[in-house]
Amino acid sequence: MIPFLLPARLSKDWENAKEQVDDLRMRLEQEADYFSACLLMPRKAVIAAFEARFTRNPLVLTETVAYHLKADAGLMFSQPRGSLLFAEAVARAQQFDRLRFKSLAQYFGLSARAMAIRLEELGLVAPYLHA
Repeated sequence: MIPFLLPARLSKDWENAKEQVDDLRMRLEQEADYFSACLLMPRKAVIAAFEARFTRNPLVLTETVAYHLKADAGLMFSQPRGSLLFAEAVARAQQFDRLRFKSLAQYFGLSARAMAIRLEELGLVAPYLHA
């Protein structure tokens, strides 16, 4: 039956059921995203690869770190809380403090965005606001 033809009470129940299904779908998608991140980027492997490249855990955004990432410090420091710009720069970095390496995103075969999210989840990067 089409919702707009239902009496008001049933229509409201229909909308509530639809919201519950949408919420469930969103939670299931989040769980699937987290599962795939853990599968493709296992915690121990990410930490080992990160520490081999950056030696600091967590890597905190400072002027020096931005310089070594070849990133625009002004832009990095102006980002709002929750921005992934710093984490993405770390995920894409191919050199740091005179050390050259394959970026974490390339190493794990993922996008810089996906890698940045995982770095944040594991607490490996810390924007200066959170340090």
